[in-house]
Amino acid sequence: MFLEILLAILLGVLAGCFTGLVPGVHVNLVATFVIAAGVSGNALPFIVSLAITHSIINVIPGILLGAPESSTALGVLPGHRYLLNGHGLMAIKLTVVGSYFGLLIALALIPVWWNILKLYQYFTPFIGYAIILVSAYLILRDNKRVWAFSVYMLSGVLGYLLLNKALVQEPLFPLLSGLFGTATLLYSMNENQTIPPQQDSTEIQLKKGPTLQALLAGNVAGFFTSMLPGLGNAQAAILAMTFTRKIGDHGFLILIGAIDTINFSLSLLTWLALDRARNGAIVAITTLAEPEIALVRTLLFTAVITASIAVPLCLLLSRKALRILSILPYRNTCIAVLALITILVLFLTGWRGLIVLITATGIGLIPAIKKCGRAHAMGCLLLPVALYFL
Repeated sequence: MFLEILLAILLGVLAGCFTGLVPGVHVNLVATFVIAAGVSGNALPFIVSLAITHSIINVIPGILLGAPESSTALGVLPGHRYLLNGHGLMAIKLTVVGSYFGLLIALALIPVWWNILKLYQYFTPFIGYAIILVSAYLILRDNKRVWAFSVYMLSGVLGYLLLNKALVQEPLFPLLSGLFGTATLLYSMNENQTIPPQQDSTEIQLKKGPTLQALLAGNVAGFFTSMLPGLGNAQAAILAMTFTRKIGDHGFLILIGAIDTINFSLSLLTWLALDRARNGAIVAITTLAEPEIALVRTLLFTAVITASIAVPLCLLLSRKALRILSILPYRNTCIAVLALITILVLFLTGWRGLIVLITATGIGLIPAIKKCGRAHAMGCLLLPVALYFL
């Protein structure tokens, strides 16, 4: 039994490496395939391992290619700056520190999160208003408010149509791929960037105060994204930065790394406490099992084992990726990734999905061209969820 679970974890790690390294390929896609194939048995540890590994590995294309998911979009700015200064590996190491130690702190704070979740029913009527207020705050703090509002509304309307009208199967795949994947690749390709020689420094100087502050802020942000529907990691990171202004670029990358891993891990706790799924991987898990304390405890333990494997693997893959990218022409690499995403969208969602991808890409180019926050494109989820609760 233990060997079977371990095998499922290792397979999940391999699958998570694939989804994390290839921009536009999401955990939801693989989890959906697992369910559609009728796989049961050790599917639960496989899905957890897949999601945790993905949350750690997905920073690699975000920093090295400028092709992040919504969860790592904010981290690209300082991360890409590190890369252009020859310290791309250091940027990835900092996010790994956030992922691993943020997860350990999150598990230690489970009694705190559990007691907060018990109060969820009392503020459910206000969720819609809370999402609108958070969205308004994020738009108003942007220097390009008009463009920020335009991106939010355009992505929000597109998300609402896709999620409520059932126009496309797996609508999140072409939607998020366009907003955060292909748009960034197209813009980066136009910029004709090159990757300078990278330093493989083995030590990172971390100050205890900012590091601990970043890890705790990542925990709070990760918890609220796991509890509140529609609130994405990017929005949570911006809110966390409002209260942690002095953590610097090192601390910011730790924060970004922490949020994504903590979000999924604590989504298991949210599922147990509220019997509600907050992301695609948890939705897949709900089709296979009922929430029970013993099961969630096992899955959280699986998350720790997975993270312990994925962390050194992430560093190894980062070094390999840097060597390969230093040889390959950057523009050709972007073209290859764009072609792969387009083929996957056509294969999985048909011509309608391709139209969604093109439309979402057009919207996703606005922040890059007009220099407003890319996180506003998460209106594709925030607006539909806010309207649902209002």
